[in-house]
Amino acid sequence: MIKLISTNRIFFVLVICWLLIGGFSLAVYGSPQLFLRLRADLGPITDLIFRSITELGSATFSVLVALFLIYRNKRSGLFASLAMIVATVITHLVKFWVNAPRPSIFFANTNPIKSIDGVQLLTEHSFPSGHTTAAFALACVLTFITVDKRWSIFYFFMALMVGFSRIYLGQHFPVDVYAGSLIAVGSCSLVWGAFENRSQNYKQY
Repeated sequence: MIKLISTNRIFFVLVICWLLIGGFSLAVYGSPQLFLRLRADLGPITDLIFRSITELGSATFSVLVALFLIYRNKRSGLFASLAMIVATVITHLVKFWVNAPRPSIFFANTNPIKSIDGVQLLTEHSFPSGHTTAAFALACVLTFITVDKRWSIFYFFMALMVGFSRIYLGQHFPVDVYAGSLIAVGSCSLVWGAFENRSQNYKQY
């Protein structure tokens, strides 16, 4: 695990900064108020952009990337897929256990959430964010298998944008996004660390 963190220190420094800043913001404002502060109406073009970005955290996109990685190198691709699956399973177990209301229900009587064209506001299983988990899990495994670690900056910020898109589209609270990222990075790192200890022959791209 120490070797994994050292090799991918750029990514983990970014994650730590995100967890510190995100955690501080949640502590100061609280998740509901932070949601209202972050969710501004930026116009139809921005709506379209975030509707597209949020698909990077979809199951379809994750499966396509996993299949591509397996095609490139079966062993490392399978372990990357396993890491993403573990993160996803943990998130969905927590979702159904907690069954937290979505913002559309939470604010229904006080500050109704305006829906964005083409987006159906969900009502349940808000915590944690599945799209954010998938995006950060993907960012993790791509970072681990990419030779040029500077790409981890791009992977991280794309995952962060997926998380923000879930807030912007009115589907999740900031705490859902925060928890999803934490589950993804933690579970993927543990799975990949175990894999790395067993095999030094995984392929980097």
